[in-house]
Amino acid sequence: MRYDPILKEWVIVAKNRTVRPVLGKSFEKKKKTWTCPFCPDAPEGAGNWVVKWVPNRFPSLIDESGMSFKNEELVDNFYKKRPGKGRCEVILFTQDHEKTLGDLTIHNIEALIKLWQERQEFSMRDPEFKYTFIFENRGEIIGVSISHPHGQLYTFPFIPPKINKALQSANEYMENNDSCLYCEIISVEKEDGSRIIVENDDFISFIPYFAKWPFEIHIYPKKHVNYINGITDSNAVTNFAKILKKVVKKLDGLYGFTMPYVMSHHNAPYNCGNVNGYHYHIEIYPPYRGKDRVKYLAGVELGTNTIINPTNPSENAEQLRNVEID
Repeated sequence: MRYDPILKEWVIVAKNRTVRPVLGKSFEKKKKTWTCPFCPDAPEGAGNWVVKWVPNRFPSLIDESGMSFKNEELVDNFYKKRPGKGRCEVILFTQDHEKTLGDLTIHNIEALIKLWQERQEFSMRDPEFKYTFIFENRGEIIGVSISHPHGQLYTFPFIPPKINKALQSANEYMENNDSCLYCEIISVEKEDGSRIIVENDDFISFIPYFAKWPFEIHIYPKKHVNYINGITDSNAVTNFAKILKKVVKKLDGLYGFTMPYVMSHHNAPYNCGNVNGYHYHIEIYPPYRGKDRVKYLAGVELGTNTIINPTNPSENAEQLRNVEID
């Protein structure tokens, strides 16, 4: 970990990531070769399972005995660096290489949700860690190196900047209004209605008023919970699976191809004090702003971190609502 003294944030340096498997290339172990390391005939995919987690073979962070993020070292008496303490896991969604999240059965997605919950809870037991980020990168344009349906989990020894800023806002709103900022957003979106995609008894999905990506979708549990493992009711887990499936199928039906995206789970930090205001939710960022047009983060966005959305969230939500799915 290298510290940026200007923005006051940590940067992970992980040179080993450049040698990870790439789409179409082979994966080899003990003189056996596989095109995909996550399929049933390969090491990671071996066994009888519906969903499965495995350690990342090319981790950005590692968890070794005696290693601590607290061990700081000065370089040239100015720059700071610390050990890359953390965990990196791969979450396999299914044994079927050709499926996507939207193709999975409700039973399969329920099993995936329960695995996410299990790994979140496991990571929270270590007192040195402070944040667990569950996510799925999907599509070659996103930079995915293996197309088998899978996601990842990173556990950090610090609170990432975006999450820390959201936590501060949520706690400040809770302190000033005695209510949850995210619950208020749900209320406002339901009252307006124009940006809602689908909802059920336990979850709501919408393109937020302040969306930064044209078809950015947020999925909120209607019950206030800090973490994904706080969703314990069996009916709520089923409704979680149903809304995930519907949202992904609508994205895939929008332009007639499997929509690339980044799906990020926003759990509250832990081992860090008050997080009561934080509301677990999912954010999905598809890069397309039209069937043949991709939105890239360029000059203004990368240079100032001020995002320009070239479309209208209400109009985009209407497009998604009108996508017919089975």
